[in-house]
Amino acid sequence: MGFEIFFLAFVTVIVVVAVIVRSLWSQIFGNKSPRRPSLGMEQVDMAKFRAGIRAPIMSGIFGRGLESNRQYEHAVAQTHAMAARLNPDVTHGTYNNADSAQRLVKGIALQNKVALFLSGSEADATENEVIVLDLLSALGLSPRIVNVASDADMHLGLPQRDGAADLPHLYLGGMAFGGIQTILDAARDGSLTTGLTRVGIPFDADAAEQLRRS
Repeated sequence: MGFEIFFLAFVTVIVVVAVIVRSLWSQIFGNKSPRRPSLGMEQVDMAKFRAGIRAPIMSGIFGRGLESNRQYEHAVAQTHAMAARLNPDVTHGTYNNADSAQRLVKGIALQNKVALFLSGSEADATENEVIVLDLLSALGLSPRIVNVASDADMHLGLPQRDGAADLPHLYLGGMAFGGIQTILDAARDGSLTTGLTRVGIPFDADAAEQLRRS
């Protein structure tokens, strides 16, 4: 019985002391709870912190956020500058029309054993183009006629002469044979028929002989 009275008295004293301490703390510091050590860092508003992390990500996906976009553009510019320094001989982010045109011309030539590139349509052929058309017709050839003017960049993919595409231009078996002077010379010395034979294109042998004698 004596022990129980002693225990109750002890608990009562503890409770009273706790109440007094809490009352004193409230008077001195208000209702704020004691702050945890910050380790040199200010408290962070987690909602703002998450928004700060999410904003650049969402901006990158949806293109929102002016400041984030500026940072992104700056980073891209730095990347391009670094690439240019590391690879000075490479043009970064530039479309090369000449390369594209060369692939176009090569593709057409490979799909046709005999291809003749003209400055316009066959109906609007120039004098030199008419000469080549008549010569090929005399040999019994029906070349694929290609209107270079039908594509804005095709002329860039053809052999050049005096700063412009060398037209008309003949391709045999996917390879460039030559312009009008080369074709006329080849018809006289027999190298044109040799080239036709090499790629397996039949021609009128009698007409070829007459051209060599002319």
